[in-house]
Amino acid sequence: MAKATTTAKQALHYQPNQTHWFAEHQALFNRVVAFYFQVINAHEKLITLSNQDALTALEKLTHTTKANPDPIMPLHAIAEDIPALFRRAAINAALGSARSFFSQCAASRGMTSPAQRDRTRRRF
Repeated sequence: MAKATTTAKQALHYQPNQTHWFAEHQALFNRVVAFYFQVINAHEKLITLSNQDALTALEKLTHTTKANPDPIMPLHAIAEDIPALFRRAAINAALGSARSFFSQCAASRGMTSPAQRDRTRRRF
């Protein structure tokens, strides 16, 4: 038996100066995602790893720690002290974009066989 669902809409009320903060955070997030997309582009084998392994590898390549004081491609070139959740969200967004980009490039170059394309069409 189906259940009835109700949706509650609530407008966000925030101070005028917070609009500027939202725009700044969005711009920073987009810069960090673009940075990680470039890192993935430079190290294409990262997209073959699982999400967790790719996240770990990307953090080792970019994040400065006591154990890793000189990363190969330091993130602090973009901004200092980016919070871990913010950084990991950007990494996951960049991984998703990169996987989609590289699979679309491979498909457009004819890198997939007709049988693989038929199987993909049937799934959707």
